[in-house]
Amino acid sequence: TTIAVNYQAARMMAQLARANGISRFVFASTCSVYGASDGEIAITENGKLNPVSLYATTKIDAEQALRETADDVFQPTMLRFGTAYGLSHRPRFDLVANLFSAQAVTDGELSVFNGHYARPFIHVRDMARACLMSLEAPLYLVGCQVFNVGDESQNYTISELGRMIADLVPGTTIRESTDNKDPRSYRVSFEKIRRTLGFQAGIDLSEGVAEMVAAVRSGRLGDWRDPIYSNQLQMKQHGLHVLKFPVTPPVSEHSDMPATSQFLRRAA
Repeated sequence: TTIAVNYQAARMMAQLARANGISRFVFASTCSVYGASDGEIAITENGKLNPVSLYATTKIDAEQALRETADDVFQPTMLRFGTAYGLSHRPRFDLVANLFSAQAVTDGELSVFNGHYARPFIHVRDMARACLMSLEAPLYLVGCQVFNVGDESQNYTISELGRMIADLVPGTTIRESTDNKDPRSYRVSFEKIRRTLGFQAGIDLSEGVAEMVAAVRSGRLGDWRDPIYSNQLQMKQHGLHVLKFPVTPPVSEHSDMPATSQFLRRAA
């Protein structure tokens, strides 16, 4: 499913767009492509890619497929979004900032794993605004370009996020531990999109999580543990396969996906 949605569908849509003379194509990629990196150094778009998940490798391969599809008319833009969060029509509570906000309100306790690891957070409304700015910008500025999407001011460690939310919900306790299953840690530079498009975060992390805390407290979202608020639980509920490791990689089937093939070999 991950390969079908993130790679095969993206490549197919790009080919259809080019065949129909469409020039602008905004692809939602991810800063997860940087994976396990030195959390003290802000990574630029030219930084080393070190993915630690199938999700991230399929995004890398999709970006490359879009570059290969590009021509004088079809000029895709790849947006590597930071870690999403924030109130929306269907907020996801399998995302750390939203999850912590809900846990603080209902449980009064946060389980913080790998607290020193860093993430670049971005509110969903800022993500939407970045897409619009990319579509409205002169094509010579954004065509065949990759942009990290976020703001340096929103680079936080997981522990910093936990303390921020605990301050918003008095009485919340924090339990810290180490989870080696998720080694992702990266601080990201957003200089390119700021310089090129003038993009900066319009919603600060503290403002966004306060909005989510208020929404959970009000009861307007119902039970935040409902599977509708989790992509993985939704997949399981509808009988879709959730990839488990180790796996035996059908490498020959993914010869056009070098990043994914390499990841599957390592995971086997």
